[in-house]
Amino acid sequence: MDLPVPARLDLASAHTLLVVSFLTNESTLLDVNRELVRFLRSEYRKHTALEVLDVTPPPAVPEQTLEDLIANREFWKYLGREYGADLIVSGVSTFERRDHSGFRDVDTVHPATGQKVRSSEFVEQEQFQYDMDVIFMDGATGELRFRDHITRAATFQGTQNDPITAFFDLSDSIAPDVLAIVKPRTRQGIRIIFRR
Repeated sequence: MDLPVPARLDLASAHTLLVVSFLTNESTLLDVNRELVRFLRSEYRKHTALEVLDVTPPPAVPEQTLEDLIANREFWKYLGREYGADLIVSGVSTFERRDHSGFRDVDTVHPATGQKVRSSEFVEQEQFQYDMDVIFMDGATGELRFRDHITRAATFQGTQNDPITAFFDLSDSIAPDVLAIVKPRTRQGIRIIFRR
């Protein structure tokens, strides 16, 4: 049966949402900040009742540690006043590519005998890892409303994989997690009814 799951953040007083820049690692793969902001705006616009403010370019955040950024209440209140945002989304994100090649057991069928044979074979692979600390700040008070940490990794065959495709595959996999913060959802559950 479908079970209702409430949003993880109470949005009773929030009507507008501003996605600002994220602190990201320097990457030659793609502009992680630009793609992440674009992705989050799109997801919140399509799947929530919040009015997502489209500020271009997204407001920059100070180069601080995440803890100092969270404690910088005046900065968040300034953004709330400047753009009329009830809720502000930001955080820290990294996107990396790693060589994940190595020997793997591979089952092959021998062409002459038709027997299944297991052998070790060198396989070239790449792993893309996506790591994000996302914070939701109150635009009126500058207080932290919600914080979450999301990590995903995916392995692709070969060594010349497109980082943008990998980024959006991983982004699609975290979409339910970032939406569950502000949107009620349902989950499947099994209920057993005993009869006497």
